[in-house]
Amino acid sequence: MMKTRKLFLLTMILMLVFPSVITHAENNDGEVVAKEEVVYATLGAEGMLTDIYVVNILDVTNPGQIIDYGKYTSVKNLTTVSPIEQKEDEIIIEPSEKGEFYYQGNMANQALPWDVQIDYRLDGKKISPKQLAGQSGHLEMKIKTSQNEAVDKSFFENYLLQISATAGSDVFKHVQAADASIANAGEDLVVNWTVMPEKKGDFTLEADVTNFEMQGIEIAALPSSMPIESPDTEALTSDFESLHNAISEINNGVGELENGISGLNSGVGELKNGSASFQGGLNEAAGSSSSLVNASDTIGQSLEKISESIGNSAEAPDLSELSQLQEGLNQIAKGLEDASDGLSNLNKGFTEANNGLKQVMQGLPNPPASDEALQAKVAEMKAVVDAFADDDPKKQTAVEMMKTYQAAIQAKGAYNQAKEVFNAVGPALTATGESLITMSGQLSTMASELGGALESMDIGNSFAQLEQGLTQLANNYGDFHAGLVEYTGGVEQLSDSYAGINQGISELTNGTNELATGAGELHNGTKELETSTADLPNEIKEQIDAMLAQYDKSDYEPVSFVSKENKDVERVQFVIRTENIEQQEDEASSDTEQQPKQQKNLWDKIIDLFK
Repeated sequence: MMKTRKLFLLTMILMLVFPSVITHAENNDGEVVAKEEVVYATLGAEGMLTDIYVVNILDVTNPGQIIDYGKYTSVKNLTTVSPIEQKEDEIIIEPSEKGEFYYQGNMANQALPWDVQIDYRLDGKKISPKQLAGQSGHLEMKIKTSQNEAVDKSFFENYLLQISATAGSDVFKHVQAADASIANAGEDLVVNWTVMPEKKGDFTLEADVTNFEMQGIEIAALPSSMPIESPDTEALTSDFESLHNAISEINNGVGELENGISGLNSGVGELKNGSASFQGGLNEAAGSSSSLVNASDTIGQSLEKISESIGNSAEAPDLSELSQLQEGLNQIAKGLEDASDGLSNLNKGFTEANNGLKQVMQGLPNPPASDEALQAKVAEMKAVVDAFADDDPKKQTAVEMMKTYQAAIQAKGAYNQAKEVFNAVGPALTATGESLITMSGQLSTMASELGGALESMDIGNSFAQLEQGLTQLANNYGDFHAGLVEYTGGVEQLSDSYAGINQGISELTNGTNELATGAGELHNGTKELETSTADLPNEIKEQIDAMLAQYDKSDYEPVSFVSKENKDVERVQFVIRTENIEQQEDEASSDTEQQPKQQKNLWDKIIDLFK
């Protein structure tokens, strides 16, 4: 009777505890709609993997036999006390009801997707974690993470790591951790770092420590599956549109500047040609001055000899010499007239050149009010030049433009000092030319009168009158000759002085040529800049979208960490922790510690009922 009662009681208990075993013993069509895997790993204090197991969570929609896959050394049912059958990589379970079913699979020789390396230095010297426990000094701890290429790369490419270290306030002081967020947790500090998908981690924690101990570093690996929305770039792109518009205006201004400098360069080129012609005319006039003076001197000497010979001769003079004198006077008059015409042409060319020079100089910048102001201006321009990189082709253009500015300032300063001389040259040439015409007319009149006198002269009655006239002519010619010598000297002096002016105009031409070339290159640069920034707002938006796309893993499809045979994997996450660094306790104290009382599980309690 007692035996029958115990058998009945055992049957009732089994029906209460495992109703589905009896009800669905023959049902083999179990169904799982989704699966999750939580990978728990323990690392040594320096990052070496020491233990790893996986908690599998199956969302059962239809109880019955279910086959899961994984290379486990052992498995354990975490939901019920029912055993789990394991055939190589097949894990056979038979959930008795719908809902989440948990089981644990222990693994060996299984690597994590990330390699972790942790180094410790105390007062600048490398030290092992065991030696570090209980020490005091300045701690430097380096944490590095990288891809483990022996594991499916999809985890490294799509997962972010959250690394957390707890710094106890009784051990850690003056904590410093770059690229980390530090939060208070009671009396402790929690230092957090984040490693983005596809990136390596390299972090450092520094602190002054006393009796060093530390909880294990925790590393959580989660799929970066949250979608990253593109930010509102309208304000940013609007600023770039304004920048492009400003660059366009600058480009248009530089284009106008280039046209103006090109016109200036053309005007300076014409000025150079006119100045060269003017210099040539001065050189030619200066070169013929000596011949003109010598001829005039010969005529003067001839007049004196004729006058003396007539005064000393009692006989009638040889009038053929007077005929030669008349011819010589006509030639000199003709030469002076030609010289006057040359000076007139010279004055015309000089006036045109001088007017062109005025226009060119008006287009050049005015010199600063003082040398200090000029030096300050040059310093500003040099700062702009230095702002360009050495390999930037626009830097040489900027240098040439700075030199051209300095040359233009010097040229305008020299012109301002000499412009009164330039303005006086034209009137002086006009007055000289008029004087030459007057002298030419006087000589022509003298020659004409001398000829008429020779034809109508009564030698016997007019000999004394002729002598008197020739003497007066010789004396007056001396004054004329002196004026001619003064004129030719002035022409030679003007020729010598203008040589420097002509050289300056030639150098100015070189400067404006360089300025025109530099302005052309500058315009090409601003035009290229305008073209390159025309679509800048769209390019900026595309770049931002591309950068965000690197971290947007919302389209990632999770895969199983333990076996490729597992399907319908909804989520896989990793919980990794390093071992604590603690001081070793005394053996005596450890022996006196009371062992915790072992808790009985449900199966033990059921067995106790039959004792």
